[in-house]
Formats: sequence, structure tokens, C-alpha cells
Amino acid sequence: MVSREGHIPVTGGKVWFQVVGEEATKPPVIVKHGGPGADHRLLKSTLVALAEERQVIFYYQLGSTNSKPDDSSDLSF
Repeated sequence: MVSREGHIPVTGGKVWFQVVGEEATKPPVIVKHGGPGADHRLLKSTLVALAEERQVIFYYQLGSTNSKPDDSSDLSF
């Protein structure tokens, strides 16, 4: 199964993403991390199974896990 990951530069840092599966006629599933600050591990194996029919795109909001801000002083509750 095709999988790729990387970072997208955005204002204030870099947002991490992973795309699993190939482009398909069905719309992709976009998966945001859990909260507060939790990651995809609990559901990832289940959601990856969807990639047989459509792309599954995982991402972390800026400041969560793999998405690193340029300046951590910008982070707050």
C-alpha cells in the first residue's frame, strides 16, 4: 500500500502529514489527531484499512506531536 509523509511549511512552523493509499474516485478521509495532544495510534490501524477504497490523510495541528512550531513560546493553553 502506498504511503508517504512529510511536513508542509505554514506560518509559524511545519505541519506533519501522512497519506496512505492512492487517489481514488471516493473522497479522501482526513484524520486529525485526538485531543488534548493525543496522537493517531489508537485508531490508526483501523483507519488505514479504509485506504483500500480511498486515501486516508493523517495530520497533526501545529504544536501537536510531529507538527513543530518555529517558536515554542507561541504555544499556550
